[in-house]
Amino acid sequence: MSAFQLQRLGMLMEPEPGNPNEVEGVLNPAAARGPDGRLYLFPRLVAKGNYSRIGIARVKFNEAGDPSGVERLGIALEPEVDYERRSDGSGGCEDARVTFVEPLEHYVMTYTALSRSGPRIALVPAQKVEVILPYNPHPVCDHPLPLPRTRDNGDGDSRERFAMQTS
Repeated sequence: MSAFQLQRLGMLMEPEPGNPNEVEGVLNPAAARGPDGRLYLFPRLVAKGNYSRIGIARVKFNEAGDPSGVERLGIALEPEVDYERRSDGSGGCEDARVTFVEPLEHYVMTYTALSRSGPRIALVPAQKVEVILPYNPHPVCDHPLPLPRTRDNGDGDSRERFAMQTS
């Protein structure tokens, strides 16, 4: 027998009423502890027409230490490049996963980029989880990942994105 007991606490995050970015759902979040020790979620936010973005939210806890809700912090990624968009206006960034890769001393977010060519695996390397936050741009350090660079927008946004080439 296990010493653990499972207890369902309820819904942690659901679509925010009136938020057009969430009108078709809030789904399948990644979860990661930031360097500040706080727990962050990176959910798929689905707007009208199946247009998906990856949001970011900080989990709030009650006095008992149980998760009780979230504080929405904005959009971590939204479709900006060809491999994230479809010709009909749909597409998007979906199904994020975030982890700290200790030998690289970097957080890495992988996600599904949905384009006219179909789904592709993509990633965002970052020295800190905060790089993914749109309001806290930190420089992205050089990285040893042998992936083709597909975007460097030069507008002060320090995020870099990569797409895995399938052909």
